[in-house]
Amino acid sequence: MRGNANITIYNKKTVGRQTYWKRTQIKEVNFFGSDEARLSGHHARHELLSADEYTIRIPDGAYAEGKSYADRYTFRALDLDEIDNYWSAAAGDLIVKKLIDDEISSPSELALKYDIMTVMSATENFRGMATRHLKLVCK
Repeated sequence: MRGNANITIYNKKTVGRQTYWKRTQIKEVNFFGSDEARLSGHHARHELLSADEYTIRIPDGAYAEGKSYADRYTFRALDLDEIDNYWSAAAGDLIVKKLIDDEISSPSELALKYDIMTVMSATENFRGMATRHLKLVCK
């Protein structure tokens, strides 16, 4: 099954007090979204709330710049000089729904130029599934 979108994921890697953001472009993922707005509040005072939620399914073996997938525990344990060969997905990672080359040192740098999503959860569906994939839920 071919995907309907390309994404760039920024994995967060903390070493001591320093935080690094490692970029990986991933092609042909399946992207689904729902933009939902609702009113909240009482009587005459209402507030518009947004509950945008997106699901991204990354097929097992998807093209990711030749990098190998590492689960979040393995990725966390890798040394900084090793992570250039891997990508991962965990809560707090950032997604841009297109292929970009920007290197960043903070999420605000990315937010100035692009619409970004934050990974809320990542579920590995690699066993017993007809279409093995990594499922990301983002906001």
